[in-house]
Amino acid sequence: MASTAARRKSNRGWRARLSSKKSAKWFQNRVVPIGGGEPLFTHQIDQDTQVTFTTNHIRSSKYTIYNFWFLNLFEQFRRVANFYFLTVAIIQLSLPSPPVSPFTSVSPLIFVVIITMIKQGYEDFCRHRADRELNTAPVTLLRNGQLITVKSQDIKVGDILKVEDTHKFAADMVILSTSASTGKFFVMTANLDGETNLKPMSAARLTKHCRSPEQLSRVAGQIECEQPSPDLHNFLGRMKMRMNDDMELCSLSLENLVMRGTQLRNTDYVFGCVVYTGKDTKMSQNSKSTANKFSTVEVTMNKFLLIFMAILVAEIVICTSLKYTIGIDSPSIEFFFCMERFKVAPIDK
Repeated sequence: MASTAARRKSNRGWRARLSSKKSAKWFQNRVVPIGGGEPLFTHQIDQDTQVTFTTNHIRSSKYTIYNFWFLNLFEQFRRVANFYFLTVAIIQLSLPSPPVSPFTSVSPLIFVVIITMIKQGYEDFCRHRADRELNTAPVTLLRNGQLITVKSQDIKVGDILKVEDTHKFAADMVILSTSASTGKFFVMTANLDGETNLKPMSAARLTKHCRSPEQLSRVAGQIECEQPSPDLHNFLGRMKMRMNDDMELCSLSLENLVMRGTQLRNTDYVFGCVVYTGKDTKMSQNSKSTANKFSTVEVTMNKFLLIFMAILVAEIVICTSLKYTIGIDSPSIEFFFCMERFKVAPIDK
């Protein structure tokens, strides 16, 4: 009794300590209760095991309505050409009597910045619209023995989903059973690797006989697997089931895992347990945001602009030094002042 109480206290301790850490980078593996809830075999869970997970909310956009103006302007003025014209415009506006009108530098800069901002804003708006369609897509979920329809963003790790023929998977799942008694089914992974040929896969050995919602709702077990990675050709895990007060094990491999974005084909339906959601799915792991791209012409032009800016800075430093050390300021008397200062006599012809 004392050992049981100590174990429960220990379980409450590590669960409270790690409940706020939903990022996979903190852990080495994860335990997923089939059907949700609490893990069954908690005596094997330590501080390196993840038991709370991120949501299935998908976000591929770069900006929000609050940070768009600041981030977009920052990215635009990281370009050498825009930064050069911005510097020239600031210098011209700060002079009391500039040699040329500041309009010649300000107007092209404003035009380019506004057009680029409109273009990138529209592209990000399309990303927001695509994310909203994905997050609000209806999915069929098994909960309390009943099939209900929820939004894709409400899926949690451990939920059992039903996916029908030609439908896409909303998260990475380990397939529990299929419409076929053998547990075989086919998927198309064109959205992941571009291959349009159908790939044969199979359900987990311990649960492939549970082909109805009533049978799956009585399943008592958990899935132990590795943390998410971008590797599309590797998956390691195992399933633990409690049957008649005994524990049974079976190994899980890549043929038991379906990834978000793949499509079910030539199979009436499958039931699967969600193991990776949102940014932890393999599709999101391979969809990292990249930096702004530069063309070859722009890269070459940036080099010349940097050299030109360096020459201008050197010229400013030299002219400023000559003004405050020698006193050269007016171009009309510069030559005669230098001859008098350094005693350089003109050559008589």
